[in-house]
Amino acid sequence: MFDSEVISSFERVLLALGSCFSQPTSRTFQSLAWGWILCLGRRTVTRVVACAGRRATKAVESYNRFFSKSSWDLTDVWRSLLVNLILPLLCPKGCVRIAIDDTTTQRWGRCVAFAAYFRDATRSTQTRNVMHWSNNWVVACILLRLPFWPKRVMSIPIMASLHRREKDCVNGIKFQTRIELALDLIKTISAWIPERRIDVVADGAYSSGDVIRDLPLNVDFVSRMRRDATINAVPEKRRKGAKGHPVWKGPLLGKLAKIAETAKFHPITALQYGKRRKLLVHTFVALWYHVAKRKPLRIVIVRQPEGGQPDDYFFTTDLEMSAKQVAELYAARWGIEETFREAKQSMGLGSVQGWKPTTVERQAPFALLMTSLVKIAYVTLPKKLRGQAAPPLHAMLLSLRMADWRSQVSPLSIPQEHARFIENRLRVALASVA
Repeated sequence: MFDSEVISSFERVLLALGSCFSQPTSRTFQSLAWGWILCLGRRTVTRVVACAGRRATKAVESYNRFFSKSSWDLTDVWRSLLVNLILPLLCPKGCVRIAIDDTTTQRWGRCVAFAAYFRDATRSTQTRNVMHWSNNWVVACILLRLPFWPKRVMSIPIMASLHRREKDCVNGIKFQTRIELALDLIKTISAWIPERRIDVVADGAYSSGDVIRDLPLNVDFVSRMRRDATINAVPEKRRKGAKGHPVWKGPLLGKLAKIAETAKFHPITALQYGKRRKLLVHTFVALWYHVAKRKPLRIVIVRQPEGGQPDDYFFTTDLEMSAKQVAELYAARWGIEETFREAKQSMGLGSVQGWKPTTVERQAPFALLMTSLVKIAYVTLPKKLRGQAAPPLHAMLLSLRMADWRSQVSPLSIPQEHARFIENRLRVALASVA
């Protein structure tokens, strides 16, 4: 009974995306999805189809064409994931919190479309950059604090865009930087849910005037600031009928680090990284004119009470947001980093195999999509099945795989007509972990 509930939960989330495909392609998608989560080794299409077992009823070429030639729009799938699944089930009201960051997927071979040498964040340090041959993706994840896991931030991918070098932008595709791609993601998601408030958080690499000054009306932005940023006061409101050029910025307040030296801090308790931490904060509204021009920002300086660590400097475009909310939201951004690690280790994001342009554009997002579907399927299980503690992705995958195996293997006997099928599944599993 419990196994059937686990399997049904995953099948329900697959069916919810069925409207994004034609009927034959929808069946192909469901077979690939099951094969993808059951596959233990490299996720080549052949191995994925083999792991799908009896769910895969077509020739392998049909599943290859799903990535390379089939007519379906990845943007429609992302929209359906957010609007029809995540928001109704997990975030029906309130502010939607989204993290944006970029990651790379290791590739091999000079013929891989859109591959180039990008910085490997996992092996690079502050003093040494390590480059590797890879594809580069800008990813948006929704950040959720679920009532049954209040201290855990659940990060679920909801959209991804491929970053191309300028020479790879052909056939009318416009070259865009990572910052421009991030802004496109923000605008697209905002257009999907115009009735909801959205808080976007990103690291300091995305603290750009292009983002801050061009946000949709229902979006606010939180990020990190440079310690040497020059800050000006907000100018006084211009008197009616006053002559002369309007004042665009107030008196110079100085560098952020200098402001922090003489600032008065007050204590708060914030939920960060699963724990309640005591922090000292100082907040004020000012202009970061070099970046945001005349747009006022709430600036938050965070200091550790025990010292020993440098101060952190954050800003938000929401002037009503408290220092505690800013500190907690930026800490929640770490969820997207955990998602990248989990998707690479458990879902094949770091070892996708396609090399043709359309396949490259679809396979890595497919791995992220499977990450999202597994998490959604698990957290929507009844309380008795999901447990008290928040498990990592590989534990969620394990529960799905075990449920699938138990549903197919009888505890008493194995019918003769099923013996060869189960033997083949065992061979695939053993070869994958060898």
